[in-house]
Amino acid sequence: MLDKLSLDSREVPVAAQCDVLVAGGGVSGAAAALGAARSGADTILVERSGCLGGVATAGLMASISNRYFTNDGRRILGGPALEIVQRLVEMGGAVEGWMTPELPGITLDPEILKIVLGRLLREAGVRTLFLSQVSDVVLNGDRLDGVIVETIGGRQAIRAMAVVDATEGCVVAHLAGAPTSVDKGNGSLLFRMAGVNVDRFVDYYAEHPEDYPSRKDRAIPAEWFVRNWREREVMFYPHGGGKVTDLVNRHVRAGEYESKRGRAYDLDAFGMYANGRNGVVTVNSNFFVTDLDPWEASHREEEAREMAFYAADFLKKHIPGFEDGVLVAMAEYVGVRASRWIEGVETLDATDQTRPQRSPNVVAVTVCQGRADSSGGMVIMDNWYDIPYGSLLPRDVRGLIVGSGKTVSSRPRAAVRGMSRCLPIGHAAGVAAALAARDGVSPHDVAVPEIQRRLVEQNAFLGDAARLTELGI
Repeated sequence: MLDKLSLDSREVPVAAQCDVLVAGGGVSGAAAALGAARSGADTILVERSGCLGGVATAGLMASISNRYFTNDGRRILGGPALEIVQRLVEMGGAVEGWMTPELPGITLDPEILKIVLGRLLREAGVRTLFLSQVSDVVLNGDRLDGVIVETIGGRQAIRAMAVVDATEGCVVAHLAGAPTSVDKGNGSLLFRMAGVNVDRFVDYYAEHPEDYPSRKDRAIPAEWFVRNWREREVMFYPHGGGKVTDLVNRHVRAGEYESKRGRAYDLDAFGMYANGRNGVVTVNSNFFVTDLDPWEASHREEEAREMAFYAADFLKKHIPGFEDGVLVAMAEYVGVRASRWIEGVETLDATDQTRPQRSPNVVAVTVCQGRADSSGGMVIMDNWYDIPYGSLLPRDVRGLIVGSGKTVSSRPRAAVRGMSRCLPIGHAAGVAAALAARDGVSPHDVAVPEIQRRLVEQNAFLGDAARLTELGI
């Protein structure tokens, strides 16, 4: 049997031309498209699924980590990151009063987020091409001139002055030959249950605060967990909480539930999110090792759906409030936390996220965070650190910039993943790409101070007044 086939070259029709093309319509790509379009660029976004939002919508990740402000109350995120949450609140997809350190995550309705993102992009004039996936690139020497996309109408080309790669595994950068690194990661398949009596679940921890997993995920006391539900109608149960609470552990010890089964592990993690009193709870408790082998990925998807039923059945049988719960939705795919990332012109050193780091080339920031103690609970601190522009720029390929926190050049890898970090990074990439397209240069050649000024004009946070003065803004 032949190992390879040689295919004759075929002509590919050029379906469109634009200033900026954004590959990937997750929250990073949506923010990039908004930044580019609002900077005057004719912008096209290409997305493989039929909706915007990526892991946040098709992947059912119904909570944004609340890294919007420091522990002392200073808001450090603006631009699309803030605007999207404000629109969610207006439409009932998130609750008012979310700007408090007591709330670890901004729980949201994925279906409303799809609408919010779509409306924002249409208002900005972005052209969105759904059900289309990048399969190849158009190179002119070391410069990227466009991409080849597989659409429901066949293979087509889109030419662009600048490209933002906001795909989960920096697919465009990889296809273009930019240096990248890849490693096994992990991912999980989320599911939703309806008919849950969240009051009963929260009441258990009100009566047994000593059993609440206060040192998992974002560290908060049981008192805050209870108050968030009763006063704000937000239930954010920490991911990994199930592993350390007797509410779950006693059933694992008794052999009534397995924390590992087949390829799946951490089946007792049970991160859970509810937004409002509609009885719907999103569950995150279905882990798999991930890589880029397509056959292994296919097996993983099948097994993950079986494990969703297994976990839901356990909740119904053993966890207060879930007795009448019904599994009503599963994510379209396993959400992958990290797979491939670029080797950039500069690398963000985020090995110590407890201390502020300042860069003259800052284009986004994220809050400093540390550990509550050896058990691993995360705490927000009173400062932020800078994400430098060079960490978004792949080496050896011009005309291209990455816009996802999963794929920027960082140490450790994916150090700035998560929606509250991906949104400002995507915004910065889109603005930079628009300026590059305007001037007919690569994003590598755009003056960083101009990017910074345009970001601040679009309400991005790059620092307080004193810091902006230092930057000359």
